[in-house]
Amino acid sequence: MKQVLTLLPDTFLWLKASAGLLYNAKTFEKDGFNCTPSLKSLCSALLFVDNLYSVEIEPENFTADEAEFVDLVIRKKYGFITRHPAKAYSLPPVLSIQNDIKKLENSPSKSFGEDILKYLTTLTIYAGGRFSGPLYYRQTFYPFHSESCLEDLEILNFLGHIHSRYIKKVNIVFSHIESTNFLISLTEKLKATAPAVVYYCHVRELSDNVTSVLTQPDVTTILICEYEPASLKVLNDFLASDESRNSFEFNFLIRSQTEYNYWEHLVAQYKIQLYRYIPIYDNNYAFFKQFVFLNEEDITNTRLSKRIVFAHQAVNINFFGKLVLLPDGLIYSNVNKPPIGCMQDSPYDLIKNELHRNFAWRVIRDQEPCSGCVYQWLCPSPCQYELILGKNNLCTIK
Repeated sequence: MKQVLTLLPDTFLWLKASAGLLYNAKTFEKDGFNCTPSLKSLCSALLFVDNLYSVEIEPENFTADEAEFVDLVIRKKYGFITRHPAKAYSLPPVLSIQNDIKKLENSPSKSFGEDILKYLTTLTIYAGGRFSGPLYYRQTFYPFHSESCLEDLEILNFLGHIHSRYIKKVNIVFSHIESTNFLISLTEKLKATAPAVVYYCHVRELSDNVTSVLTQPDVTTILICEYEPASLKVLNDFLASDESRNSFEFNFLIRSQTEYNYWEHLVAQYKIQLYRYIPIYDNNYAFFKQFVFLNEEDITNTRLSKRIVFAHQAVNINFFGKLVLLPDGLIYSNVNKPPIGCMQDSPYDLIKNELHRNFAWRVIRDQEPCSGCVYQWLCPSPCQYELILGKNNLCTIK
């Protein structure tokens, strides 16, 4: 007797060589299976676009593998069976960014510029100035060393030039803070022009005057904390004597197990409330492989919504919507890639350049070895660490 097998709208079915994976983005159930030749025919029919996740079946003619697979689908609620010829369909959403890219390719005019402006949501501005330190800005928020720095009027003029009602956040990363007048002027003007302002300041730059400005209302300040003698002395003195410490958030940079243990003790000792541990690659591959790389258990324990799984297939969640301005006036979608323009360019042209060149926003896991892995779309989007290490993945599966 003919029946119809249909996968639920929240179910994903992935096949890679002889490996298969079922994932329900609503219940977060996952089941891997061996995709034998007879089973591959059934799964391929389910995945054929015109079939819309449905396929006719005859259970009495099933092989053992097919019967086991269909039992798994029904038992774990990945799908359901209806009588033939009744059918139900699953309709996956279509991401609008693909349509906008096609429009750009077919018609480079600015007639739909407002449509793509919605993609720009975050600006990060490195104010610049002299700062003795490594090039960690290529991995995370960290001071950028330069002989010159952006003045407050240059920053504000740039924000006015690139203004878009879609921009949600402006990050300012300071290097050397020479004048609190600069901070006061910038802070007052930014609060009136930007929806959310986040300052990043290295702990070595703290002083009584600077601290009072950085703790003003309506501005979030994140202190970058590094495990080296000068920074540790300033940080410990500040935590021990300044009651405003919980007005800040803390980014603790970690390059080893020793550094992690130190920060963990510090957090407990001073009851620090808002903090993040930020791994830093500095020729410490063994540490990264042990503590940063994902293993199969990490990936199978993920609980991603349907929306996030689809996003992983189209955009880079780490980079999408973000642009970076360096002190020389050049703008990047990824500081480890070439610039996409300069601060005199319109936001439309900057977005268009990134969508065309794809240095960051649409970099997804479509390269080897990820493209051959059944967990391809459950893994996090590619990140800066992979560029720094020269790897296409940060996992121990392949």
